[in-house]
Amino acid sequence: MKFFAILASTTAGGIGYVAEGSVGAIPWPIIARDRKFFKETTTVTLDPNKKNGVIMGRGTWESLSKEYRPLPGRVNAVISSTVKDFGEGVLVFSSLQDALDHFAEDEEHIENVFVCGGARLYNEAFCHPDCGRVYHTLVNTNAVCNVFVDFFSLLTKFERVQDYGGVQQTGNGLDFYITVNDRTWGK
Repeated sequence: MKFFAILASTTAGGIGYVAEGSVGAIPWPIIARDRKFFKETTTVTLDPNKKNGVIMGRGTWESLSKEYRPLPGRVNAVISSTVKDFGEGVLVFSSLQDALDHFAEDEEHIENVFVCGGARLYNEAFCHPDCGRVYHTLVNTNAVCNVFVDFFSLLTKFERVQDYGGVQQTGNGLDFYITVNDRTWGK
């Protein structure tokens, strides 16, 4: 089953900051336009009888505000080797491939699947042959990050095919770009 990744990062590939003993967080101010893009992209389906699936790691799940867990209007799947129950309606798998296999078996109810964090899952998705597209918000910030994606894989395995909403946008004092990047097959 083809799937997508959706993320925001700094120009160095930073996606988060995890302080010792705490849950990770995005280290720049919330960008409302990016949040809206994420929600629309991962929620809207062409078939009103289907939903989209979102796959995230345990750390990403825990970093979500409790009011947004599970992400509404989507089938939520969490990858975890330690926690087996994240509450009602949340699927739990031990690997990205197990989650993808589950969604592939439920194509009658699932339209698209999105990997939405964290770094380990993004890096695995960038190298997975069935990841056909990456929706990427590139945030121009010097925010301190200690969680990074493999930016080289993103740049070499995917090619920008569309700038969403114009080339450069500004939100909450930050310049950012939302791009759609399709896999350059064979890489």
